[in-house]
Amino acid sequence: MGRSGHLARHHDIQTLDKPCTNAYTLRTLESTGVRKEVIMGTFNKIALVLVIVGALNWLLVGLFSFDLVAAIPGNTFGDKNTLSSIIYVVVGLAGLVLIPSAFASEPAARA
Repeated sequence: MGRSGHLARHHDIQTLDKPCTNAYTLRTLESTGVRKEVIMGTFNKIALVLVIVGALNWLLVGLFSFDLVAAIPGNTFGDKNTLSSIIYVVVGLAGLVLIPSAFASEPAARA
């Protein structure tokens, strides 16, 4: 199509290596769910880090009987207080958030 057509011209193309400032492009990206995918990708990465922290804690428990989560607030192995309970709950919720990823038919997009 010509200049007035709907095909994107070179200066209208948004690359992923720089932030998008064009309002029309932002609205288009939001309507197609691209921004949501980036946010969810970031959310899943945070959840993955929390699950890894939980896994490392269990590794320490299994190998050395050392509970890192209990040690953070100054408790000994098996002791529980409000802070350690919050950490356990957040790590557990992160694991629940990642369950759908385990059953996804396509690998998650990298954000």
